[in-house]
Amino acid sequence: MEFVDPRGLPVSPARASAMERLDAALAALHGYRGDALAEVDALLADEPGFVSARCLRAGLLVLADDRAADRELATELAALDALRAHATARDHAHACAARAWLGGDAHLALQYYGDIVARHPRDLLALQIAHNLDLRLGATESLRDRIAAVLPHWHEGLAGYGCVLSMYAFGLQENAHCEAALHVGRHALELTPGNPGAIHAIAHVHHRRREAAEGLRWLRHTRASWDGNSAFSVHNAWHEALFHLQLEDVDAALAIYDGRIRSAGNSGVSALVDASALLWRIALRRAGLQQRWDELADLWERKVQDQRRIFNNVHALMACAAAGRERSAARIIGLIADRQLQRTVVTADQRLGLPVSMGVHAFCRGQYAEAVQQLTQVRELARRCGGSVAQCDLVELTLREAQARHARRLLQAAPAASLSAA
Repeated sequence: MEFVDPRGLPVSPARASAMERLDAALAALHGYRGDALAEVDALLADEPGFVSARCLRAGLLVLADDRAADRELATELAALDALRAHATARDHAHACAARAWLGGDAHLALQYYGDIVARHPRDLLALQIAHNLDLRLGATESLRDRIAAVLPHWHEGLAGYGCVLSMYAFGLQENAHCEAALHVGRHALELTPGNPGAIHAIAHVHHRRREAAEGLRWLRHTRASWDGNSAFSVHNAWHEALFHLQLEDVDAALAIYDGRIRSAGNSGVSALVDASALLWRIALRRAGLQQRWDELADLWERKVQDQRRIFNNVHALMACAAAGRERSAARIIGLIADRQLQRTVVTADQRLGLPVSMGVHAFCRGQYAEAVQQLTQVRELARRCGGSVAQCDLVELTLREAQARHARRLLQAAPAASLSAA
């Protein structure tokens, strides 16, 4: 007897109730709500031999993107090995992809997850992980093209179609197709009202177009769908603060940091990244943030060794360097340099990592000419930093402020006579 899920995908043998619970855990993941890992853990407590559920758990640990989860992932892969006789070919492919990730080869993991998507275009777990890895590795065009390739295999009657459209909307705007992104994002919201991923993609469109007032109205209008009950709670608050900064309302942005991001720092690495990214942008405009930097550096120092992504390391460096933690800053720069040397294939985010971290460190030490030199050499690569365009613009913002501060210092140091002669 063949077992298939609601999208027609082959799954390992299981009772009907287990299949329903697996689909509910997948829906929690794809809808960015609830705790998919807790749901799959409860399922596996009752059905430890359900291989497809174990593949989901392995995929969730890959998405966690945290070395602290490596031991759990290794245990999960060992359990999958012991259950090989009950696995489908798709299950085997998921295990191989997760094993490549655990082995430190993100490129190979992306290739394997991409192969699963090519064979099973309705495998939303593989698609979501591949989409996530495309972002992490700076594969900007793939954020659009990978989703576009599977769209002919989806339709409105399939569970998860709204998630596919929200990913497509995000990929479109990352490639500057803003009108198309708005159309697709709105359609995703028609299919799944309150879809946090679609709300997020549309917020990106407003940021890219510098439509700050409209962006604020959008996030306020949709707040009930994303604030406090979705994976985007902190990140959409970050977008809200960025809109205030586009309007030069630094007080409002700082109030969002203090009220909705500062206290979320213990909830996970993504919240710490948002905290560093926002506080840095505020610091480019305002001094007097030392206590906030100290608090944030304390949180990062406990986690920095667990970070696989250079993108995360750079955000840890921002906090530690801004807080004046020279030993921690030097250690993070050393980690970034070591990880770049260990790679046989160096991605755009890895090529960016060392110059950006050294530029940020120089900026914090008041060495603005050095910051300009480091950041200028990677200016053209910045949009492939391992995050979104909105996140990657931090390189350009820091470069411009370093240029301005260096110029002011030169003017202050110039003799009055030479100035009048000029």
